[in-house]
Amino acid sequence: IISKGTFKNNYNISSISFPEDSEVQTIEEEAFSCSSLTQISIPSSLKELKEDWCAFTWRLKQVFISPKTNTFQF
Repeated sequence: IISKGTFKNNYNISSISFPEDSEVQTIEEEAFSCSSLTQISIPSSLKELKEDWCAFTWRLKQVFISPKTNTFQF
């Protein structure tokens, strides 16, 4: 789990990626909101993105989704 507000207002983060064997299953509310995140890769283990997980993350331009996931489509 990436907990609620973990990276909120974090202006030092630009990208995050998870290894394919990641066990992250949930990204909670406002985990990356108002951050400087520009790209994120979604691992196949992720099952849930809570509402507003990236609210006001204006620089987020790239979301990569693992082709091995059954939860999300691209």
